[in-house]
Amino acid sequence: MKIRNYRWALLAGLLVSSLLYAAEWSYTGATGPMHWAQLEPSFKHCAAGAEQSPIDIPALIATKNVPPLKLRYNFTHQVLYERYVHGAIEILLAKPREQNTLTWQRKTYQLVQFHFHSPSENHLAGKVFPMEGHFVHQAADGSLAVVGVFFNIGRANPSIAQILAARPLTSKNVNILAEQNFMVQALLPAERVFYAFKGSLTTPPCSEGVQWFLMQHPVELSAQQWAQLKQALPISNARPIQNRHGRAILLNTL
Repeated sequence: MKIRNYRWALLAGLLVSSLLYAAEWSYTGATGPMHWAQLEPSFKHCAAGAEQSPIDIPALIATKNVPPLKLRYNFTHQVLYERYVHGAIEILLAKPREQNTLTWQRKTYQLVQFHFHSPSENHLAGKVFPMEGHFVHQAADGSLAVVGVFFNIGRANPSIAQILAARPLTSKNVNILAEQNFMVQALLPAERVFYAFKGSLTTPPCSEGVQWFLMQHPVELSAQQWAQLKQALPISNARPIQNRHGRAILLNTL
């Protein structure tokens, strides 16, 4: 009964979220990234912001022994929903729980959803990866933290296989991805070296104040899996690189 209630609550939330921003935006033409700020007043940060994402991480960066990132994910008996939204496959948790958290500098965020961009939005010393995953978290005070993970072509990824098996057939569908177990660890690198910096959402309204953690080491998916995912995505759903404006980027090597 509780899970059923969570489902109805989430579906209602998806409807509300689709109405929050009346302006239609995309990745091409008159509604593409160069025009986002003109589509709606609440999108103004897309052009006027000083800490916008994505960025290109420079090759030479001062190493700082910043606090480690504690990721605690357990999707056992976690209801997940999968949908298409603005050209991306997005996976949402029916009810964020304490078992799926990010903790950094004594602040804890709960995982809300994760999604994918192809090609990668962030770059690493000019290198563009075939795909990038974004794990979006929210703290009790409403602040956001995003974990970014690069993907390279290689071995088949069991987590991606689950996502592909459940992906919606159209943008109007919301499918159940998993009600028992989801192998989320295959979407994260075993070695958790990361870059930490302040940034923004990479889609409208481009809100700033987002704490970013970009993993240095990529994970893999097969060429066939990448091709299948790209069938569901536009030619590109990656926002262009934004100016760093001298912001600090820290590298954790602990």
